[in-house]
This record gives sequence, structure tokens and C-alpha cells, in this order.
Amino acid sequence: MKAYELTLLSPLYYRSRIESGAAGATITSPWIGDLSMMYAINNTFCYKQIKFGYASHKPNYSEIADLGFLLSVLEPVSECRFTKVFDIATSFISEGYPQGKAIADSGRAPMRNWMRRQGIEPGNKFSFVGCFLEDRAKFSESFTVRLGNTRESLAIVKEKPIQDIKEITLNLYSLSLILGPDRFSEILKDIKSGRYHISVEQASSQYILARGVPISVASRFFAPFN
Repeated sequence: MKAYELTLLSPLYYRSRIESGAAGATITSPWIGDLSMMYAINNTFCYKQIKFGYASHKPNYSEIADLGFLLSVLEPVSECRFTKVFDIATSFISEGYPQGKAIADSGRAPMRNWMRRQGIEPGNKFSFVGCFLEDRAKFSESFTVRLGNTRESLAIVKEKPIQDIKEITLNLYSLSLILGPDRFSEILKDIKSGRYHISVEQASSQYILARGVPISVASRFFAPFN
């Protein structure tokens, strides 16, 4: 198991969650998902060719199961600094004549011509750990990745002492994909026992976060990765 620190070199935008009270308003959560980071690292080191599914509307996260590594969720080293709120509006008048047929076809569904976005500022730092199968994927001590919507955010990753990290956050969804149902059932049983005082939060269908996992416990969860 190795520890890493990611530093944002440009603003990071994810449509992590909907902001209440405004159609089309999204906010970036103050953490970076392990699934997103695994794809970003694979794009950097080219461990496996993963083709973009132009004709598919559903992600296939099982394709990450044999990359040879797994990660914890990236948590901020200190309180996140967010960008200002950006309002993006369009006008049917400035864009030409209204598309009458499109408006009619939409029926009572609203057409989104106004969006609000908020991301995370450059300079924010996030820590995480990575575990590897023997003789499989290995990371450089320092490397860059692209993250966020349309991969528009650049970040640098550097290895750090594992002793600097006491607790981590795990994504139970990705563990179930990578470790398999039998091993995952054992982990889930340990978490439900309550002896580790781990809290579980469902941020989305692909991010079921187990927070406050001690490093010593995580090393047992990650087997056969080390």
C-alpha cells in the first residue's frame, strides 16, 4: 500500500450533485471519486485500452476490475476552497429563430437554457492510498492526470509517506466490483459488526462511501492487493 497527494493545477468541475432551488444548478463535491481517478490513471499510464462507448448511455464500471490496482476515495487535506458560482445562460433570440418543433416536442418538459456551476479551485490538495497486485500496475513517484467534466482539469500526483495517513474513505461499490462478491461479503460483515466505528454514506449509486476506515483495517480489506 502506498500513499499519494493530488494537487489541482486548474479548476475541477464535476456535476456531483444537484443544487436545490435551481434547475440545471450543480455543485462539485469536496472529494474525488476512486472510479474517476482509476480511469484518469489508466489514461496516463495506458494499462488497459478502454474504449469510449459512443452508442451506450450506461457506464460499464466492471471494465476497471482487472487494472491491477485499487484506490481509496480522494479526501481533501484541508477544507476545500470552491470557485465562485458561474451562471451560464442562453437566449433563443441571440441564437437565431426559436426552434419551434423542438419546443413543441418537449411538451411540458422545461428546456434548460440556464445553468449554474461551482467547482473546486486550483491548489486544493487531496490524499489517497493505492494498493497493487503483485507484478502488475505500478505508479511513478510523480505524474499528472486529467479529471473532471470532459477531462478539463489538470492535476499532479506525488507519492507521500504512508505514515501521514491515519484514516481513509473507501467506495464499497468499487470494492464489490474489484474484489468479487465473496470477499466483499466478508468486508461488509466486518463493517456491519460495528467494531471499527465506520460510517457509511450513499452519495450516489456508484459511490457508497465507508468513512473513517483505519489504515490497518483497510490493509486487511484490500487483500489480495497490497
